[in-house]
Amino acid sequence: MSNAKYFTSMHALPKRSCILLLSLLLSQMALAQTEPRLGVNTTTPQHTLDVNGAINIAPDSAYQINGTPVLQTQVVNGFTNLFLGPEAGQSNTTGNRNHFSGYQAGASNTTGQENYFSGFQAGLNNTTGFANHFGGYLAGFSNTTGEFNHFSGFLAGGVNTTGSRNLAIGYQAGPTVGDLTNAGAIGYRAQVSKSNALVLGGTGQFAVQVGIGTSSPEYTLDVQGTTGLNGDVTIEGKLTPRSIDLPADSAYQINGTPVLRTQQVTNRFGTFTNFYLGPEAGQNNTTGRENYFSGYQAGQNNTTGRSNHFSGNIAGRANTTGQENHFVGFRAGAANTTGGYNHFSGYRAGQSNTTGNSNYFSGFLAGGVNTTGSDNVYIGFQAGSGNRTNAIAIGANVNARGNNTVTIGNSRHTSIGGYQPWSNLSDGRFKREVAEDVPGLDFVTRLRPVSYRVDRAALQAFLKGEELENGKTAQEQPRETGFIAQEVEELADALGYDFNGIIQPQSENDHYQLSYATFVVPLVQAVQEQQELIEQQQTQIEALQAENARLTQQNTSQQAQLDQLGSLQQRLQALENVVNLPTEASASNQ
Repeated sequence: MSNAKYFTSMHALPKRSCILLLSLLLSQMALAQTEPRLGVNTTTPQHTLDVNGAINIAPDSAYQINGTPVLQTQVVNGFTNLFLGPEAGQSNTTGNRNHFSGYQAGASNTTGQENYFSGFQAGLNNTTGFANHFGGYLAGFSNTTGEFNHFSGFLAGGVNTTGSRNLAIGYQAGPTVGDLTNAGAIGYRAQVSKSNALVLGGTGQFAVQVGIGTSSPEYTLDVQGTTGLNGDVTIEGKLTPRSIDLPADSAYQINGTPVLRTQQVTNRFGTFTNFYLGPEAGQNNTTGRENYFSGYQAGQNNTTGRSNHFSGNIAGRANTTGQENHFVGFRAGAANTTGGYNHFSGYRAGQSNTTGNSNYFSGFLAGGVNTTGSDNVYIGFQAGSGNRTNAIAIGANVNARGNNTVTIGNSRHTSIGGYQPWSNLSDGRFKREVAEDVPGLDFVTRLRPVSYRVDRAALQAFLKGEELENGKTAQEQPRETGFIAQEVEELADALGYDFNGIIQPQSENDHYQLSYATFVVPLVQAVQEQQELIEQQQTQIEALQAENARLTQQNTSQQAQLDQLGSLQQRLQALENVVNLPTEASASNQ
């Protein structure tokens, strides 16, 4: 059989058998020093090896040239990798669905998957990074674990190592450091140095002019035609707009500073809008929703706090997670961090509050020293005290005396009243340990009622450490009547009487008070005790009156008897006189 017949008849053999014979035939041709032609599935080969049909390379096998794999497939977990080029993908272990094309493209990849590297040493150092697209000489050369990057161009993205979601298009375009996120650079030597930023063109001599709607831009950004702005815009120079429509998550800036901005926040409840008016207002908000911040640095540090209304420079500046607060005025609620449900209205109202909740402060510096107190109401100029709970202070410079206290009016007020009497809780359903142990006459009869004048200047100095402006002297004050609280306290202690009409000082800067209404109770007890004495005396009087009546009647009876005896005596005397007349006559006749 001639060589030609032997060779041309190979099309009748199975393709696997043909492949096994190739090495033997080619070695024979080399020994014969001839130029035979080998045909596979053809009777008229035109080349040294002429294959008519597809060449199938089995999985996990390679096509080599001079012993170097240049075309290789690899199946991992049912998915195929394709490596084209010397040493391309040579270290891959479990990575799958990769396409590496070029000398040493993806040569260090081990478990990274779904990558596309094309070019000399493109993605050379990638190990576990996945879903990257690197195209070009040394594109993505330094990337190791970065993900979702797209680098296209000579040395594009060459500095990136662990950064993810970056874009680089152009000669040496890309991040300037290796760990940026969501950064983009487009253009010749365009470089980006911060995350979440996009750069068009290079800098200096490589800077470009960008045109939108024009083929010959004259400015760094030259926009021709109607423009819709969806995002922050910085304008340097004069701007004379007729109207500005700001979409959500965009800002109106002056000299590079956002002064009017909206922000949309979406969560499982829906989509909500925040409104910021003023430099740095709400600038750190993340997921907080339904906030309104107006003024320089108003709500500046808010992150997740919701439904807040801050109006005024520095109002609510420190708030982070506090919610449903209403701060109006310069520095109103400025230090609040997590406190919620507060209402501060006025210059520096509630300025020191940090974590206090449910407070209502209204007035110049109202509640200005409160930090953690809650449930307080302070109304008036500098009204309130520090860190009380459930206290009420109403009036200029009125201190909250203590927790759960109500103070209305200051030391200069001379009258507090209304048109109806004050009423208190008095329901037997809620009273416990009821005892009839209130002293009466022993307490009331030992009280010392006095009249006096109040030295209001001294009182003001004692309370606030300041003189009373335009105040009257003690001698000019009207006379008042009442008791001395310390005397009442001493009397109550002596009697062992826990008398709640004495309001003791709550601090060293506080004074005694008396609740005159509570004196009614011991007074009633005194009246009852006095009535009991009166009734006892009345019983005694009635007994004495009855005895007197009996004695009078007895005396009357005895007098009647005496009168009767007197009458009988008179009658006897008369009879005696009658009997004695004859005797006297006879004697005279003798």
